[in-house]
Formats: sequence, C-alpha cells, structure tokens
Amino acid sequence: MQATLHINDNNLLLQTSNGIRRGRGYAWIKGDSLVFNQPSEQAAVKHCRLHPQQINSRYWQQCDQSSIPKNDAGMRHAADLIWQQLRQYQDDGVSHLSFVVPSHYQSTNLQLLLGIAKASNIKVTALVNKAILAASSKVGEAGRYCHIDVQLHQTVVSWLDVKDSKLSLAEVEVIQDVGINLIEEALLKALQASFIQNDRFDPLHHASYEQQLFDQLPELAHSLVVDGKSTVTVQGNGHAYSISYEASEFNAVLRPFLDRLSALNSNVISAYIDFNAAFDHADLSQFSEFGFEHVSSETLGELDALEVTVDGQDLIYQTEVSVSGSLVVSAPTEQAKPKEVAAAGHLYLVLAGNAVALENAHLSLSAAELKLVYADRGNAQSLIQSGQLFVLGDEGRKQLRSNDRLGSELVDGVLSVIRVVTS
Repeated sequence: MQATLHINDNNLLLQTSNGIRRGRGYAWIKGDSLVFNQPSEQAAVKHCRLHPQQINSRYWQQCDQSSIPKNDAGMRHAADLIWQQLRQYQDDGVSHLSFVVPSHYQSTNLQLLLGIAKASNIKVTALVNKAILAASSKVGEAGRYCHIDVQLHQTVVSWLDVKDSKLSLAEVEVIQDVGINLIEEALLKALQASFIQNDRFDPLHHASYEQQLFDQLPELAHSLVVDGKSTVTVQGNGHAYSISYEASEFNAVLRPFLDRLSALNSNVISAYIDFNAAFDHADLSQFSEFGFEHVSSETLGELDALEVTVDGQDLIYQTEVSVSGSLVVSAPTEQAKPKEVAAAGHLYLVLAGNAVALENAHLSLSAAELKLVYADRGNAQSLIQSGQLFVLGDEGRKQLRSNDRLGSELVDGVLSVIRVVTS
C-alpha cells in the first residue's frame, strides 16, 4: 500500500487511500513495551503528565541517534523509536512511503530516515520539503516568501524564493523559544490561576489533576471556536471543580508568542503559518493582524505524482517546484542549513563562568546550591514554565530576554542570561 507521511511532532499524518491517520509524536516506554499515540485511553499523550520520565516527544524532531534514558524496551536512541513506528506502519500494510519532511532536517537526518525506512522494509518513493509543498499552490509573483512551521518544541521558519517561475527553499531558521508545548504550558498556567482564584484549587498540584486538565485542551479548543467560551472541569479530592474560560483569555496567552514571530513577516510578499492542528480555536484575526496566512498540512493533496527518481536509482530531496505546482527534477543540491534567527540570536545560561545553550541547560535544584551542566535534553525551559526557576524581579514572565537574572526558591545561586548572535 502506498502512503504519505507528513512529519511533524505535534500532528503526525499518515495519508493513505483509506484516509488520514493522525497522532501526536509521543512515545511511551511502558516497561518492556512501547506505546505510540494511537487513539485510545492507553495513548502515550494521555500519560505524558502521569509518567513524564517514560515519555519521549522529541524523536521526530531530532531524527538522529540522540541517546534516551536506559529502559527495559531496549530503546537506545531517537532513531529506534522512529524505526518502531515505521515498523507498525509496515505491519498495517504500508509498503511504499512518501515523506514530507520539515525544513530543519539536514542531510544526516534524511540519510538516517531513509536507512530506517529500508530497515523497516518500506520503499521510499518521494522526499519532499514541507514548506515547498505548502506554498507551491499559493505563491505567485517573484520575490521572497516565508513558511512558519510551529512544532511541538520549536518553530522552523523556511525562507522561500520565487525566481524564473520556480519556487525554491533558500534559507532555514530555527526559533527555540516558540513551540506548541510552551504555549500549552502557558495555557495550563492560565487555567491554574483561574482555578485558584475561583475555588482555591490548584489543578497542577497533582499529576492526575494535571493530566485531566491537559486532556481537555483539544475539547477546550473546539468549544472556544464554536461558542467563544468553554467550561473546564477537574475531579479532585472528591469534588468537581469547574471554571468558565473565554476565547479572549486564550488569545491573550497566544499573543506573546505571535509577537515573538511578528518580525518574520517583514520584507516578504506573504507569510504562511501552520500550527499543526494545535489551537485551531485561536481568533484568526490575530493571524491577519500580523500578516500571517493560516495553512494546514491536512489540506495538502495526494503525493502520488511526486514519485521521482534520477536514473531510476537515486532519490531527490525535492526543495524546488515550478510555480504551477509541478516538481522540478534536477540534480540534488546541498540542503539549506538551519540557523538561529539572526536578530534574536541564541540564548545561553551562565553560572560560575560556564555558559550552556538554553535548550541544553540542565539544572539541579536538589543540591545546596544551583548547579548547571550540559545535557542532550535540558530541563531549564520546563523549570521556567513550572515556576521552579524564575526571572528575578519579574517572576510571572516565562519568555527569557538577554541580561535576565534567574533564581529559585529551592536552592541558592543566580543564573545570568546572555544572547550569542551569529551571522
């Protein structure tokens, strides 16, 4: 069976002749078994707040051999999780697969992905850049465009050029401090404040309450887009606690993230933004206010026509199409390499003369004083979102800025925030 896999860690789409199978990119390493996000009460995402140490939600983002904690399921790194998921597709009858891949994937990611597919006995028939596919039916006049792919843990910005009736991928930028997970954390904090104010009940005080609240976010989204308001209920301590939540309240949560992205819309003809099925209830006037056009992977057409080879052997990574929408078959070129947003730079945490990138900063809050070390998967951002680490003098702010100083009530010590700007 031929299928197309649209890779995104918040909205993984498997498109077949039977329809579309959706799932968030969560894997639950449950003892010696592995559970992905199939629609059921045992889905990985329904346990992400109950068993956070057993959940991996970065494997599709990484698509590499980043190590994961030792486990009884024998999973060693992110690539193992991708292999297991592709094996499930193969068991379900998928024999030929087209990949629509995010722009931050580089040649090493693509080579590994093709190797995993081969090991899963799946023949890859196309390899297409997501931003190119999304914009191919929309662009017109010559010039620069951008596609903003809001993923679970980051946002990937693809700069696209139209020249000589061809649309091509020109440049890729990665923004680390805007992602669906960070927006969800901000929304949970806002809901928590409402519960505390109304009932003196803290739904984030216990993992089971937090999971209840997290599970309701999709229904909350649906209710807000239909009715403009919603009721959120959590069962705790033998009681049912409820609050009413307005769409305008969530729009206020979303706005700082859109503000962060607003500069991307300068000097382009059009900017397309894909929230990958998250927060579909957001007021679309916010997107137009910033000049963004909302797009969705689920509106993309079939990819049967994209089965392209060179000399019958070598697969081309498609990063160029004609403006009419047909693929341009040409010799493969080196993929545009991701970089940090030049205007924003890259945030680092500094302690005792050592600097660690924010996404790799791991902090120990159990010792007598604050300790900062490098880790493949840092915990600094999650500590900030949970309030265990905060900006001194502005404790409620979750988005870090250069020259911020961070502290914690749990340990002694102060971190500094610096911004490293690269060209």
